[in-house]
Amino acid sequence: MHELMIPAPQSVGNKLYRCDICGATFQKSTSLGGHKLHHSTGDLWTAVEIEKLKRLHKKTPNSEIASISRRSKNAIECKALRMGLKKDPACNHYNTIFPKLGSSPELAYIVGVILGDGCAWSSKKYHYRYRYLVELRVKDLKFVEAFADALKKIGLNPNYRQDRHGYWHLQAQSKKFVEWFKGLVFEGIENLASLYPADFIRGFYDSEGCLTIRKSHKRLSTGNTKREKLKLVGKALQKLGFNYSIDRWRNKLVGFYYELKLQGGTQEVDRFIEYIAPTIKGRNIPLRENANVIG
Repeated sequence: MHELMIPAPQSVGNKLYRCDICGATFQKSTSLGGHKLHHSTGDLWTAVEIEKLKRLHKKTPNSEIASISRRSKNAIECKALRMGLKKDPACNHYNTIFPKLGSSPELAYIVGVILGDGCAWSSKKYHYRYRYLVELRVKDLKFVEAFADALKKIGLNPNYRQDRHGYWHLQAQSKKFVEWFKGLVFEGIENLASLYPADFIRGFYDSEGCLTIRKSHKRLSTGNTKREKLKLVGKALQKLGFNYSIDRWRNKLVGFYYELKLQGGTQEVDRFIEYIAPTIKGRNIPLRENANVIG
């Protein structure tokens, strides 16, 4: 087995040790030994690599730089950040993604989800580049998969993973979509919801809905801190022949909280689940003798 030969540390002044390869100084000889081990394994950047990164970084995607070097994409991003290198916005792949933003059932579902648990946002600055993200963080994998499928159908490329707390975290990057959604006025959302009311309601209900089953009685509701959002859902429900009411509650944490309740009892709840076909919170759930709250 080949052993790496590490040169003996050189003392410099008052208990300082200098690397004879790059000139870095350390207070302990053991620290210098570990530093030279990085030199031996190639973990430290050489002057040639740094010059190449400076030359290519501005107009070359990091994935392409990684493919022509022995560094990972993450290593290139971190090194560029430390060096203060700026990337040309045209090289960011999410700027070149053009989603299908014409009215469609998938877009209505996506907007419904974003008005609930989802979000579409842009950071002022993330490291050396701007970020435009569509995100969702929930515990239901089926919900995440349904949202991911809808995003794929309009041309986005979402990915999701489960964190250590059991939540599924979905992300999709698209500057065009985020700017479109942030510029979407109330009338635009209302028109989309009126064209595809069932898909819009399904998205919002998957996010904010709650189904309570007590013996042979069912109660379906959805809530939000914004009354305007519930009015949009209510208009879509009326278009499908459902009746609803909106109540206001006071919550110590969020202040006023609004709840939309479906009127008509168990029969209307069953018709809602049959017609809207929610991804979670009611689909294929049998009646139970004891109270059960889903949402």
